[in-house]
Amino acid sequence: MVLKQNQTVDLPKEFSFPVVVKPTTSGSSVGVTILPERTGYETAISLAFRYSDAVLVEQYIPGRELTVGFLGGEPLPVVEVIVQRNFMITKPNIRTMRHVTNIRPN
Repeated sequence: MVLKQNQTVDLPKEFSFPVVVKPTTSGSSVGVTILPERTGYETAISLAFRYSDAVLVEQYIPGRELTVGFLGGEPLPVVEVIVQRNFMITKPNIRTMRHVTNIRPN
């Protein structure tokens, strides 16, 4: 679900938690919040809107993070993003992603 600035939309009932709330235009983990439950939704939306005019709310899917960059229209090798330490900062019912480090090629 994509929200635009000044649009107030509650999460549809069919959304199950956890969810990810993130700006549509920022890179890495800037302004991203993982919500394990509905509590903190408005705070997460406000944080994401600090970095973008639109916010994406989607189902959180745990697993490995792989990415492919492009240079001059050519794909670079697939890399896995490895987190050297726990990057989830726990606040009351909100975990905010702070930063990701140590990207290594497979």
